[in-house]
Amino acid sequence: MVAISAMNGLSVAGMAIGTSIALPEMLKRGYDKRMVTGVIQAGSSLGILVPPSIVLVLYGMIARQPVSQLWLAGVIPGLILATMFIAYIVIRCKIQPELGPPLPKEERDQYSTKEKYFLLGAGFLPLLVIFQ
Repeated sequence: MVAISAMNGLSVAGMAIGTSIALPEMLKRGYDKRMVTGVIQAGSSLGILVPPSIVLVLYGMIARQPVSQLWLAGVIPGLILATMFIAYIVIRCKIQPELGPPLPKEERDQYSTKEKYFLLGAGFLPLLVIFQ
């Protein structure tokens, strides 16, 4: 969710995307509703910290501060918070596996390793927006 929010620069847009795409799929797979909605909300809220943040651009214009410095100031805290969110989710799901059950083996094995790497690479391409 952090990456999606960062790509479009707004928390609200990232939350809308997560709610319309990720929420139904995760609920269908048996994830806990409170856990899923918390993940979407927490991850989306970091969209204003991680560049290219539209909010930081507007703030820079209003405060007459260099946007590049504001973006640099937001990268590390945003990534630290995202890492902490991921660690919390992993630990919580290890303690209570019913909150985030793993995919069934038949779903995991429906794609070859080559296809999985291709899809992983395709997922990283939009992240180039952040680093351009």
